[in-house]
Amino acid sequence: VTKAAGSITLVASTWGMLAEDATQIADVIAGAANSSIIGVEDMQLSLKYAGGVAAAAGVSFEDTATAIALLGNYGIKGSTAGTSLRQSFFRMTPATEKATNAMKELGIITDDGANKFYDGEGKMKPLGEVFEELKVATDGLSDAQKLAAIRESHRRALFIGGNAHREIMAAKADHPVIPHPALMVVHRAG
Repeated sequence: VTKAAGSITLVASTWGMLAEDATQIADVIAGAANSSIIGVEDMQLSLKYAGGVAAAAGVSFEDTATAIALLGNYGIKGSTAGTSLRQSFFRMTPATEKATNAMKELGIITDDGANKFYDGEGKMKPLGEVFEELKVATDGLSDAQKLAAIRESHRRALFIGGNAHREIMAAKADHPVIPHPALMVVHRAG
């Protein structure tokens, strides 16, 4: 009970939620844990590392919990999942010319300089849409080419891709608090 309360407090303070949101928070945490191989402790640790950056980037708690659950199914849990997810959020906007050029080659950065991971107002799109953009950008590439492109543009960032959406769809049917399917397999570039 203490760990669950700690998770609820962490989420509420990170995403600016209220005490009356406690049931919703608990349902999302339970749904994410039940649809994956992570436990509440893993979720709490992952949220500790990724939550602040996710919230600052405008990524919902539900999207973040879904990503953490999916990572857990691939054996990436706790602080490793949180740190990797946090780095992915940071790398959605390229910080170097090399990363910018790689994202341009993939079509994620358009000719007019827009980043397809963000909407017209500069807000990060929901993770499902971000993953779909990445999937579309890497369609037609071999697995080796995909990893090389992601490594170049996101340097050791972690992305969800490939066939993982089938697992989340199945989990969503059993646990409707998981908000959307992730659209791509977990690849750890680098």
